[in-house]
Amino acid sequence: MPTHVESALQRWFEQDVSPLEQDALIHLQPALPRGSVDECDVLFADRTAAADYEGAAAAVVAAISAIWSEGRNFAAFAAWVARADTLLRVTPGPHPVARAALTQHRLIAGLLSDTPLDTLIDDLPTLRKATDESRSAALRVLGAAIEGWLHVLSGDLHRAEECLRDAYPLASGSPRTSVPRLYLANCAAIIDAVGGTSTGARALLEQILDGAQCAAIPSGPAHFARANRLLLLARSASDREIEDAAEQLRYLVIPDGNRHVRSYMHFALGVAALMRGKAAEALGHARIAGELGEWCRSMVAQALPALLEAQALADLRQEGAALRCIELWLPRWQAAGYRLIRAAALLECANLDRRAGRVALARTRIAEARSALPPGAPLPDYHRPHGFAADLAASLLPIVVTSPTQPDAPPVRIRTFGNLLVEIGDIVIYDRNWRGNRTKTLLKALIVLGGHKVSVQRLCDLLWPDAEGDHAGQNLKVALSRLRHLGVADKETPLPWIVTQHGHISLVSGLCEVDCTMFALQLNNAESAPPDTLARALDLYQADFLSNDDSEHWIVNHRETLRRLYVRGSQHLARHCLLHGAGDPSAERHLERALDVAPHDLQSYELLMRLHLVAGARHRAEETCARAEAAARSLPHAVPARALQSLRALLAAS
Repeated sequence: MPTHVESALQRWFEQDVSPLEQDALIHLQPALPRGSVDECDVLFADRTAAADYEGAAAAVVAAISAIWSEGRNFAAFAAWVARADTLLRVTPGPHPVARAALTQHRLIAGLLSDTPLDTLIDDLPTLRKATDESRSAALRVLGAAIEGWLHVLSGDLHRAEECLRDAYPLASGSPRTSVPRLYLANCAAIIDAVGGTSTGARALLEQILDGAQCAAIPSGPAHFARANRLLLLARSASDREIEDAAEQLRYLVIPDGNRHVRSYMHFALGVAALMRGKAAEALGHARIAGELGEWCRSMVAQALPALLEAQALADLRQEGAALRCIELWLPRWQAAGYRLIRAAALLECANLDRRAGRVALARTRIAEARSALPPGAPLPDYHRPHGFAADLAASLLPIVVTSPTQPDAPPVRIRTFGNLLVEIGDIVIYDRNWRGNRTKTLLKALIVLGGHKVSVQRLCDLLWPDAEGDHAGQNLKVALSRLRHLGVADKETPLPWIVTQHGHISLVSGLCEVDCTMFALQLNNAESAPPDTLARALDLYQADFLSNDDSEHWIVNHRETLRRLYVRGSQHLARHCLLHGAGDPSAERHLERALDVAPHDLQSYELLMRLHLVAGARHRAEETCARAEAAARSLPHAVPARALQSLRALLAAS
């Protein structure tokens, strides 16, 4: 095959929407489908018989794209996924670029239809291998976006965010990469909607959807992106903006009979209504979305509206109906592997139980929600105001905190900000002085999992995932015994600072003090904490959580959670000072530290500028504005112009 033709074929699999060279187009015309599923069917048979595996792969990719764009019957994916599997088993088989595109589209089909999420996640190593072997930057971006979607639904927002960060340097602004960037923007939008770190998804979506190449993008991902833009508007836009965006989308998808995007559109409108206190309206949208999801045979398009329906019923004070809805869906969410949705639903149950005075049951629900998520992952504020989950957990699982400055400080004091340090009475045990890693890792796991009623089974699964049940349990008993005797001389009775009861392990708050636990408790209640208490809590953050330990992903996840808490708390302290006109030098100090932790957070820059201006230090405000602009330029995606304009307006108005 001529080089220019091979290059054109690669561009087709990369979903490059710019025009092909004329001679390559003529040569490839018989092998490239035009989008009809029936045509793809004929082409697949013809190309397979001719042993043209690239042409057969093109037929499969085009058919999956066409089924998604039609949005009517996702059960049709199954036959094409089977054909993709057949091609991927052929030796030597299709070109690496074609193999990567096949692998990616079979995962897209599985995610949109009814393949269990765990099965798709098990296929991620195959996806990464095929994508790397393609040597295609565009396909690496597509692969990262698909992997990110899977991690979001499984509740691992940190890994999803990392997928995006690794992909951004590959996603240039060239029109040739419009489709890969749109997939990436869709993933970013889902992360933002769930409540993860802001990824600038809305700006990226608008940049692509308003671009000149948008008309050439397949309607499946393009309509999905428009629906995701609508979902992002739910948290910040006016009712008029939301309805205008929905009206534009209706005119695109309803004439085509696209049930899938209609389902997602009503889901997004329902989320917007719920966030604005319009529970009855949210309930109506949720039920329409669920029906459309069932008609198009998409599990995810049924699972998301089911959670929204339960939340709307809860807000309408129809507690019984809300609990019945959740109990009906819990086994389905679990079977599908949708851990994020399951955890959010269990939080709704806990909130309903708390309202009804069933505190013990509510605590059990919180524990179940934590168990549904990857270790160290934060409880999600899914379709709820920021801080909903943390406030709920704090109200149900109170921890008695004793200040280390008081003379009656607990005898066991654990420091985790920086390197691990344990003080037991007068004995100090540094991170480097532990005799065995297993005991130290057990203590870290107990801390990350909250330190209160941590399930024995969950610890066994976390620390010894490959061990048989009895063997893992024995390992835990040995490590727990050694931890209890930490810093205790031979034949000396250890303090009962760790207790085991009914299959759960707890650190006794009256005897044991953990700095990150104290920090998280105060920061999760930042809105109600007095400013001096909040400032003291922020002072605990001397360094990142176990800053030199990247040995376990759950440690890294917890570190990121605490970093976000620190940034949020620093901003809240600054707002309190500005609102009440109270000068507090620690507010400026903590904001500067927050910018070290999150150097691209424009809210921190704005608050710091306001503090400088109130203090009469205009030159420092100007320097901070310049730092914000430099930080924005260093991002791989564009920052909305109005965000930077608001900073400049501050200076102009002063």
